[in-house]
Amino acid sequence: MPPTESGPVHPEQWPDACTFLTDREINALLPGHENVERTPEPVTVLDPDFMSDDNLTGDAKSGSCDYQIHYSADRSIDITITITTVADPETVRPHYEQERASAIERKTKWDFVKSVDVGGADACFRSGSDTYSTLECHRGPLAFEVSTSGHVEIEGVSEDPNQVLQDRLQPEVVKTLTGKIG
Repeated sequence: MPPTESGPVHPEQWPDACTFLTDREINALLPGHENVERTPEPVTVLDPDFMSDDNLTGDAKSGSCDYQIHYSADRSIDITITITTVADPETVRPHYEQERASAIERKTKWDFVKSVDVGGADACFRSGSDTYSTLECHRGPLAFEVSTSGHVEIEGVSEDPNQVLQDRLQPEVVKTLTGKIG
């Protein structure tokens, strides 16, 4: 994690989101898979009001990562981690609150936004619908979101697999990630 003594970190210096979960950690979260593919995606920062300096807008080359956990040719789970801010905690907190307010403003009658207590995070909220949601959190100098999707049946679980991924896997990913942040 880049030093964050004061203010935001330029997106070019953001950490690589594909390094957030090791193979060992993924195996602990989702045992029995055949392989893991990591696909980095850029994150573009265009919010000069937040960054307070046009020179801090730009691309974080690997600011998002899609972890594709394959069980077989037709069974897989995707975990996507996207960095939304890297800055000192006093800058991250209001950015997170702004994101939460924006999610509330955008929601439709089929959507929801609710606070979620996840150990290790300073704060989290879940936004989405009954079939898909994102967990957005912050801890110290990092704000990020975690989303999951998958086509896998979970043995012995009668609940909707997407609900299990959202309610059980997303918080465990957050705990694993925040455990690495000082």
